[in-house]
Amino acid sequence: LWSSYEFRSLTLDDGFAMGSSMMPQKKNPGALELLRGRSGRINGLLVAGFTMMKGLPSGYNRDFHEDKEILVESLSLINRAVEVIPALVKSTQINKERMHELAYENFSTATELANYLVGKHNVPFREAHHVVGSLVGELSRRKENFRNFDACYDHIVNKHNIKAPREELQKALDPKSVMLSYNSLGGTGAEAVSNMLKEFSIELEYHRNLLKQDNDRVSQALEITRQIASKAASINSADDLKKLIPDAYTQEVKRVHN
Repeated sequence: LWSSYEFRSLTLDDGFAMGSSMMPQKKNPGALELLRGRSGRINGLLVAGFTMMKGLPSGYNRDFHEDKEILVESLSLINRAVEVIPALVKSTQINKERMHELAYENFSTATELANYLVGKHNVPFREAHHVVGSLVGELSRRKENFRNFDACYDHIVNKHNIKAPREELQKALDPKSVMLSYNSLGGTGAEAVSNMLKEFSIELEYHRNLLKQDNDRVSQALEITRQIASKAASINSADDLKKLIPDAYTQEVKRVHN
């Protein structure tokens, strides 16, 4: 949708796009469509798992034999899908100028202007809603938008007798100024975005450490299993196996820590 001609806010790299079988000019987001289709299969496996477990009594049931296939197939589908995403995101072009243009054309700051009239000039919201709504109507009929600041200023200050300074009105009408003004939790201002990025970085590092610990644990278990298997011919009793496991474990722990 965002890469379509009507929006043009994103441009996909040709490596992740596909042509149309009929229209030579069409550029389809093929990789994203395939990922979207894959989510249907994964949801189907999720429902299969829920259905398998529905109504089971507590404790272990033989039904659980079926969950291994569901889990393995789900992880296989997900792992192959996520490999595509980093390169897709990195190669996608963000058309900032087009986004800025769209923000003006669709009167995106109309609510902010009404809030400004309420907060700074004590205009009742019902009246502020009418002032801004009538301004949008006039500009739309003239096929204009908030870029025509003189028309906005005349409508608010002269026609409705609201003594708003030009600089403040310009800030309330400018999409970038409005975006940067919101710095509460989850806001779009520079401070709020910076804080969110820091939190995401901390969380990402935490999960990276967890993943490394899990990988080390699995690698260690695999190595121990290989050591035991290499000496399988010398195992003649349960006591032999008992002796072998601690020896292999001790050696592997020392190797990992060194």
